[in-house]
Amino acid sequence: MPSLRPGLRPWWGPALLCALAAVLAAGLASARPPAPLRWSDPRTWGGRLPQPGQAVTIPRGQRVLLDVSPPLLGALTIQGELLVQDQAGTAPLTLQAGRIDVAGRWQAGQRTQPLRRPLRVVLGLPGRPASGAAGLLTVLPGGTLELWGRSPAAGPS
Repeated sequence: MPSLRPGLRPWWGPALLCALAAVLAAGLASARPPAPLRWSDPRTWGGRLPQPGQAVTIPRGQRVLLDVSPPLLGALTIQGELLVQDQAGTAPLTLQAGRIDVAGRWQAGQRTQPLRRPLRVVLGLPGRPASGAAGLLTVLPGGTLELWGRSPAAGPS
């Protein structure tokens, strides 16, 4: 095993650590999530908006902004991200589905900016008796559900 003579420093010390730190910082800066796609944009769904009764999946790696109230869905599976945010002149939103499974992330509002617009979630399918997973909102292992909103008693701000 080689030994260093007193007074000699390895070439890889501080210079290598600085280079590694720069590479890691650049990698973290470029790892920002992509801008969310809008639910109302047919391109988000391969050219055609989800239809009533359809089972819809938001795939891993995809971020979708709920900017409209979609039709009654048979089921919604969130493997990527579903975001609900306040936008200028926004109306209340209603999300209706036979069931919702969150394996990815569903975030409405933020801790520092609670959602002001009303968000109504309706589970179950009208005219069908609840059975199995129907009418359930399930957060699966690894999934995240964050609902940040103002209390109705707080009133508008």
